[in-house]
Amino acid sequence: MKTRWELQTLLLLSVVGSGSAAAADFQVVYQFVGSPDGARPTTPVSFGADGAIYGTTPCGSSTETAGVAFRITRNQGAPGWTETVIHSFDFQTDGGNPSTGLVPDGSGNFLFATEQGGADEGGAIVELSEIDGAWSSQLVHTFAGSSDGSNPSGLVSVPGGSFIGGAGGGPNENSLGGEVFSLVPPQPGGMSWTLTAVYGFRAGTTDGEYPQGAPLPGRSDAVLGTTMFGGPTQNGIAYRVAPDGVDGAWQEHVLHYFSGIPDGAVPHSSLVSDEHGHFFGTTEQGGNSGCRHEQGCGTVFELTAPRPGQPGWKEQVIYAFAAGPVTTDGSIPMAGLIRDRKTGVLYGTTVQGGIDCGDAGCGTVFSLTPPAEGQTAWTESVLHFFDGHDGAKPMAPLTAGRDGWIYGTTYGEHYCAAAKGIGDVFRIKP
Repeated sequence: MKTRWELQTLLLLSVVGSGSAAAADFQVVYQFVGSPDGARPTTPVSFGADGAIYGTTPCGSSTETAGVAFRITRNQGAPGWTETVIHSFDFQTDGGNPSTGLVPDGSGNFLFATEQGGADEGGAIVELSEIDGAWSSQLVHTFAGSSDGSNPSGLVSVPGGSFIGGAGGGPNENSLGGEVFSLVPPQPGGMSWTLTAVYGFRAGTTDGEYPQGAPLPGRSDAVLGTTMFGGPTQNGIAYRVAPDGVDGAWQEHVLHYFSGIPDGAVPHSSLVSDEHGHFFGTTEQGGNSGCRHEQGCGTVFELTAPRPGQPGWKEQVIYAFAAGPVTTDGSIPMAGLIRDRKTGVLYGTTVQGGIDCGDAGCGTVFSLTPPAEGQTAWTESVLHFFDGHDGAKPMAPLTAGRDGWIYGTTYGEHYCAAAKGIGDVFRIKP
């Protein structure tokens, strides 16, 4: 069933409403309590065919450090929610420290990536399945390092049952800045998945390095995304990779080199698109030179695809964070955005800003409203300031539910072994 939401997983214009607060309903769905429960989630939640909330945490499990997969259901006939750990990770058998949420495969199963562990200790991709109420895991792929990348950091499904993702390392000695890979399920009657590195980043001053977030599927089998580093100033790039080379070979097109203040820098996130060839994302640094961080407090940027006859892609910052006091706005957005297809409003989070959690603040949930007709300025509103008791440091992209609420996770303030303040799942209704 389609919803009005689009998910993923810019120079500063005169922004109206910087740091303004807007009323929104906010609820904590579940607070993690640590081993054998999960702790410190850094990935987005997803929804299963049963309507339950599913996700992963990089901490927790019987080992306290490998992480868990969890399921949260609404209590029937009573208030509140119930969380169940459906899988505890093991570094040797199925990887550890999951770096993605649980991605539905369309057949009732989930795939996810782990940053560490696996047979070659370079991370893994794992399938999680439920049969008669019992959950089991199957190792789909183990990353070997220089031959096929390592430490995967993004995964998204594409039409036809395949997946695309990003990883560090590289497929060969000339491409050690990370990779974009495809993952194809077994043929009927087969057992083995096939992972192919479709492009390896070369790093350095002309290419990207260390892709973060899931690539965004585009037209003509292309994928778009960002890398944290690389480029002339090592502030990261935005890229497009497509099979448009000789004999269908995959090749990369650099769409933008991030340059730092007043431009963005160090993008962590996936991109999200609209219907008119515009793509939106966030950068952890860059933007305002007068904010509390020397490298800038982060930006939201827009990439515009060229029209026929135009020379190339255009990038502009549509919002730079924390121009004012830290208590009035967020700073350091590390997650991507979601977009309301009906209104065009963007929603996201920042790791810092607001109140409590020391001088930096506990983070925010924010919205960005498109310019009115004939105007150019986007309007930012802070929908929620975290205070430590209801969560802190949201690092993962938001997820839109079919019930009109937006769901997310927070990392928390304390270490994995603590009994509280180690992250939660929340929801908010603008």
